[in-house]
Amino acid sequence: MKTFKKIVPIVFLVALFIPLISLAQSQSIEIPNPLGKDSTIWTVTGKIIDFIFWIATVAGVFVIIYAGYKFLFSAGDPEKVKNARYIIIYTLIGLIVVWLSKGIINLLLTILGSESRIP
Repeated sequence: MKTFKKIVPIVFLVALFIPLISLAQSQSIEIPNPLGKDSTIWTVTGKIIDFIFWIATVAGVFVIIYAGYKFLFSAGDPEKVKNARYIIIYTLIGLIVVWLSKGIINLLLTILGSESRIP
C-alpha cells in the first residue's frame, strides 16, 4: 500500500508531462530578434560604447566646468589649485580613453586574429 501511494503521484506527473514533451517536438517556435535582423554581439557592443561615449563626454564637460570653478575660487590656495588641476588632467585622460575605446577594442580584436569589428 505504501509503495502504491508513492507510485501513483509519479505516474500522474509523467502522464501530465508527456503531452508537453510531444508538443515541444512537433512545433517550431521562432522568437524574433528584438534588436533587428542584422544585430550581432559586436553591433550591440558598439551601441553600448556609443551610449557610454555620449554620457561620458557630457559628464566630462561638467566635471571640467566644476574644476574650473574650483580653480577660480581657490583664492590662491596652492592645495586647491593643485586639486583642480588634477581633476582637469584626470578628466581629460578619461575622455581620451573613452574617445579611443572603439579603436582600442578593434585593435585588440585585430591583434587576437578575430574577423569581427565594432561598427
